[in-house]
Amino acid sequence: MLQVYRKKSAFLFLTDKESDAVLKAFMELREAVMSPDRACMLFHLKQEALTPRMKELDPFLFTYKSLLSLNYMPIAMDIIPGSNHFPLLQFFLKFPGYDHYWVIEDDVRFTGEWKYLFDYFNKYEHDFISCHIRNFAHEPEWVWWSSLVHRSRSIPVDMRLRSFNPIYRISRRALHFVHHSLLDSWKGHHEVLLPTLLYHNGYKILDFGGEGDFIAAGTDKKFYTSSCQDAKGILNEGTMRFRPVWDTPGNEIDKLYHPVKRIAK
Repeated sequence: MLQVYRKKSAFLFLTDKESDAVLKAFMELREAVMSPDRACMLFHLKQEALTPRMKELDPFLFTYKSLLSLNYMPIAMDIIPGSNHFPLLQFFLKFPGYDHYWVIEDDVRFTGEWKYLFDYFNKYEHDFISCHIRNFAHEPEWVWWSSLVHRSRSIPVDMRLRSFNPIYRISRRALHFVHHSLLDSWKGHHEVLLPTLLYHNGYKILDFGGEGDFIAAGTDKKFYTSSCQDAKGILNEGTMRFRPVWDTPGNEIDKLYHPVKRIAK
């Protein structure tokens, strides 16, 4: 009998927090992931040692020092803004054997079964899947277009793409390319660097759907709703937005929500 090769994925939960809400969200993600896939917490270690309950979760640790040792050029002297793809690359360099790498920030929620979302996109061979993929003409005043730079090469600003990356999936071959591009002195905010460099170097990109030019047939507004296009690219509407914060996820079924942060009142 012909055996169909199953893609192996890593599901990486990116956080620097250990609140009850964040740990609950990670546990829900981990319970949805079946072998041979792997769910792992990417934890930004800011203190000298982990707490006992964090040790039990066996997170993959990164620090400012470990990220600097990758020899990439950040756009600022911190992970935020723009460099939260560095922890993913640190993980990838240590564990390069996965076909796909999912990154899920700690304030992303899905109002359905995570397994349904992950399985849905198994049929797509795209190298990069994210939210709100737009081109320069749609949002010409977006603040991060000019952050993408190289010492001797350039991609014209009007040919650049942006994405919104609180959750995304990226292939092993795309990460290999991104790693070498960063070593070759490309730098920029990840929301312009990832979609632009990948797209213009022959990699296939896809929107989770959303709306726009990069969604797959039948996925219009399927897994999230986005802000209307505006020149500044300000994402302040829809289920996946930059601001305002959601106190809890909304009531639409099988939708991604961001940012979900319980606010003290």
